[in-house]
Amino acid sequence: MSVDIGKSSLDGIMAVNVLYFIEDLDAFFNRIISWMKPDARAVFGIRSDDSLRQMPFTQYGFNIRSPDTIKSTMQKNGFSNVESSYYDEGTVVFGDTELPIDSVIISGKI
Repeated sequence: MSVDIGKSSLDGIMAVNVLYFIEDLDAFFNRIISWMKPDARAVFGIRSDDSLRQMPFTQYGFNIRSPDTIKSTMQKNGFSNVESSYYDEGTVVFGDTELPIDSVIISGKI
């Protein structure tokens, strides 16, 4: 499936829990940056790589990357003012397993 979005037509893009399933971040960021208007912002919500590594289901098709890797890939592909914020959400218990839960919000402008 392909998405037909016009060049420089979007004011912003937001995606939560999507970057884990993107094989080629360079190609992904190159594609979406072409859709964005000048001064548009992209915002991505993820779990930290430390948190994801402790979750048993992430061994099945997840591309686990650090926030720093994502930020540097965004910068390399034309985003500026790339920033991230970390939020500790405590822990959650699944049966006998206690898992840390957190969020990282990464944003950048073109």
